Amino acid sequence: MRGVSAAVDLPKSKEPTLVIPRTADTVKIMALLQNGQWFFTWGRGREQRVPAMAEEAAERVWELAQ
Repeated sequence: MRGVSAAVDLPKSKEPTLVIPRTADTVKIMALLQNGQWFFTWGRGREQRVPAMAEEAAERVWELAQ
């Protein structure tokens, strides 16, 4: 099992985000509901999201945090 330090940002007028500090920069990952399915997304486009319930979701987020 792998781990990563993270925080949740809960702004008043925007969607909550998972914030992962990295050495070079910070990654913000949003949970987005689209057509009845939840996704984790960190940018625009299909390559920058993963279905939240997908088997590889945790691995993709961990890889992004590195």
